[in-house]
Amino acid sequence: KPAKIRGIESQAMLLAASSQEDGEDEKVALLSVPDKVPNGELIQFEGMEPSEPDAMMKSKGAVKAWERVKEGLKANEEGEAVFMKDQAHRMITSGGPIKTSLANTLIR
Repeated sequence: KPAKIRGIESQAMLLAASSQEDGEDEKVALLSVPDKVPNGELIQFEGMEPSEPDAMMKSKGAVKAWERVKEGLKANEEGEAVFMKDQAHRMITSGGPIKTSLANTLIR
């Protein structure tokens, strides 16, 4: 759902890795998608069934669903974005994994 961020309408979400330290020493780095990935491509989780966009994500239940998902998002030792469920499932695209410059951190 579009939202205004600092007075500008946004229709997307950015994910970033965080060093988990609040304050001046906290390090934050955006996740990067490989350059050759086309805009709008659906991200998949390696080892999990592919899915289609969920209509619920446009409802009031979206916040609750996001809260459940974000608890499992982390950057592994190689800086690859993963979703931890029964095991680590890398976030992948047609161009390869999604990465960040910070390893072993939370993704927010």
